[in-house]
Amino acid sequence: MTLNRMKFSIIIPTYNRLSQIQATLESVYNQTFDDFEIIVVDDGSSDGTSEFLDNVSRKNFSVVHQNNRGPSAARNAGIRIAQGEIFVFTDDDCIVPNDWLSRFEKVFENTNADVVAGFVQNASKSVFSAISQYIINYSVAYLYKMHTNTSFFTSNNIAYRKEVIKEVGGFDERFKNAGGEERLLNFKLILNGKKIVFEPEITVKHFHKLDFLSFVNQFFNYGKGSYLIYKICKEELKQKPPFVPFVTYTSFIKELFKQNFILGLSIVFFLLISQISVLIGFISGFFRALLQKNS
Repeated sequence: MTLNRMKFSIIIPTYNRLSQIQATLESVYNQTFDDFEIIVVDDGSSDGTSEFLDNVSRKNFSVVHQNNRGPSAARNAGIRIAQGEIFVFTDDDCIVPNDWLSRFEKVFENTNADVVAGFVQNASKSVFSAISQYIINYSVAYLYKMHTNTSFFTSNNIAYRKEVIKEVGGFDERFKNAGGEERLLNFKLILNGKKIVFEPEITVKHFHKLDFLSFVNQFFNYGKGSYLIYKICKEELKQKPPFVPFVTYTSFIKELFKQNFILGLSIVFFLLISQISVLIGFISGFFRALLQKNS
């Protein structure tokens, strides 16, 4: 299927990251592909981001302001006004290369995919950010290799054909924090028979600053998100919680120790912390739902 200079809509949610959204936008402006629009959704920022965005004067640039409702609602606000045939998502702490859109176009053209996901490279100096991204990237690569159409892709480097994302109603706004909303969306698309292609050559640099507490909180939110996915898609999941299969991590650990024993030991420790956090988040989601049901 040949695409005739299709137009992309780049949708970026942002919240209180003034300096980072400026850098993200600069990287987006430098695309070699020129048929695209940019939509930034300000999710109730109070640090000057709103004023900065209102003063941006660029062709095909739109700003949406909303009260703080979370990244899912912000992305949906962008989707509602987007004019492109393909919606591309990244985050306000990412830097994209100048051939980012060109690479997406090539993969859509050559594979007839409905969704194309890329690789996310950690660019933060934080060891917690590096380990978090390492765990996520390994899980994505392993699951894609094993199952091809896996839902485990993140929303900071992914593109959807307009019609398929609208077919399932966009992102589920019951997710108030980042923590699995894209996984649920991708899972719905897989159930609808849509084709997801992973292309690791499409990269973004992720400047996500994590310390120990935010590392734990990130995986805690993944656990809460996993429970919400389980609750929504219980029948489709055949009563199985949507965790990454244990075999994924056993393979991961074996590979780590082959490469470097000390590094492997360190990452296994944080892997254990991350999965305990996921489990606690899942249990928290269960009890929260129980309390809401009984109130």
